[in-house]
Amino acid sequence: MIDWWMNPQYPSAAALFGDIDRVFALAGERITSDSLSRVLRVSAAGKRYYVKCYSGTGKSPLRRWFGLTERLFLYATAVWFLTASLTLPPL
Repeated sequence: MIDWWMNPQYPSAAALFGDIDRVFALAGERITSDSLSRVLRVSAAGKRYYVKCYSGTGKSPLRRWFGLTERLFLYATAVWFLTASLTLPPL
């Protein structure tokens, strides 16, 4: 089961990201895409949101089985942003 949580400080985002079907139906400026994912820039209420949607689990059989490599990479990227004193949205 997928848990979905919305930060109540951003009510305008709830209209866009209220459920997973709405997220995958979003239309915005395509920043990048490949066979596994796409990144869109979506504007709402004067704010820009970058949305990454995964559509596959990877090319290698191990990555498909475990699915940890991308998560660890995203964690390392978040740590890098914090050490570079760049702001991140609350998770």
